[in-house]
Amino acid sequence: MTPEVLLPPGEPRFVAAGDTSIRVEWDAIDTLRYRIQYKEYLQSWEEAAQVDVPSGQNRMVAALPDLQPCATYCVRLVAVDEDGLESPPGPEIFVDTQGKDGVRIQLGGK
Repeated sequence: MTPEVLLPPGEPRFVAAGDTSIRVEWDAIDTLRYRIQYKEYLQSWEEAAQVDVPSGQNRMVAALPDLQPCATYCVRLVAVDEDGLESPPGPEIFVDTQGKDGVRIQLGGK
């Protein structure tokens, strides 16, 4: 019997950023919960923080608190089923937090 493969969620979308938090949203898939993995740009994924969000709506929204101001973060999603099986990570996005005075700083890139 071939084990069922859990498909990864789609790409998260940027909603808003404060000086120490980011809000992202994504379209729901058929899974029990999502694991949001996030890290500062230069960190490895092994150093990433993560937070689990239960599934339940067609469009999911989550906030990532306690971040560093004026920093770039990579965010990606993993689907988790009722047995704890994880999907491969979905596509990642890059999001900048704002400065303490509300100014968003972005160096280089697009």
